[in-house]
Amino acid sequence: MEGINFAAVAANKPFSMLPELLSFFFKQFCLTILFFIQLNTVTSQPVITYNPVITGLTSPVDIVNAGDASNRIFIVEQNGTIKVFNSSYASLGTFLTVTGIATGGEQGLLSMAFHPNYEVNGFFWVYYTNSAGDLEVSRFKVSSGNANQADASSRQVVLIIQHPGQTNHNGAKLNFGNDGFLYFATGDFKQAYQYAQAHNLLQDSVYKLNREKDITLLEIDNENKRIEKEKELAEKALQRKHDAQYMLITIVVASTFILLVFLGLFTVSASTIKILGFFSFVFLFEL
Repeated sequence: MEGINFAAVAANKPFSMLPELLSFFFKQFCLTILFFIQLNTVTSQPVITYNPVITGLTSPVDIVNAGDASNRIFIVEQNGTIKVFNSSYASLGTFLTVTGIATGGEQGLLSMAFHPNYEVNGFFWVYYTNSAGDLEVSRFKVSSGNANQADASSRQVVLIIQHPGQTNHNGAKLNFGNDGFLYFATGDFKQAYQYAQAHNLLQDSVYKLNREKDITLLEIDNENKRIEKEKELAEKALQRKHDAQYMLITIVVASTFILLVFLGLFTVSASTIKILGFFSFVFLFEL
């Protein structure tokens, strides 16, 4: 882009630059318009259309693939039913109906997750509100004689979390991590001020369960404390970095100021020096 001949301004000839100035600002205006047009094009939302492939569901809340190379789809319905479909979305029937649950509102069967080695051991977990309104995680196993049907009698309760006085904010969504552990969150129970920061309570937390055991991972509390400690150390390290940057800036500015005064390039009165000294002391004290 061509620059403006500022030498003409220095020579007190502003009118001779009028055409060049107008050309320069017109170019800038055009570039700005093009920039915003391009920005709007990049950030504009795509138009999305939906093509229904499965109908007739009742309050579906989760959709899961077993990861067993069958490409089947398992859909969790809030009323307690898990339905299974093949890769062409054709129904293969009811995989499992979880009984003894509370339904309605935000309660019911909320999520499921398959063991990473489900193809071999047939284990999967479900998350629901039980008949008492508490949160419950149970493990089931697929039927030995029918891959499209679970064995309802294989139910084994893994964890029960009391949910006093509330029927909503139940959390859910079971997921296996890359580390092989089962993770889920319980929601805030509408009492976040009471439960969220209390490591000894099971409510309002993210859980990590050992898939190979039938009991809860006893290190839940220690895991939460470890994460909090790591966060605290990271915040302190960031604060020390900022303090060091502020100190460096202060030293550079002060050194430059002293040098200018020493060389006689900058003069200040005694009262000004006192004021600057006072604010410098306050600034360093804050660090």
